[in-house]
Amino acid sequence: MPGLPDPILRKLNGLIVAALADPVLMEKGLRLSIDMRGSTPEQMRDRMAKDIVKWRSVIEKANIAPE
Repeated sequence: MPGLPDPILRKLNGLIVAALADPVLMEKGLRLSIDMRGSTPEQMRDRMAKDIVKWRSVIEKANIAPE
């Protein structure tokens, strides 16, 4: 998140990764067909950048107009 101090980002990331490792939460995710995995802030940023490129292309090819 832009402007979020790195120590706070790292703390939140650690808490999220720990929560995602909880067996109860993992089971609920599996029942909903959700693949939940923890990552680093850098990995998430890279993933989101790739997703933006991917989905922008899909939207343009499908000729979907912004609302």
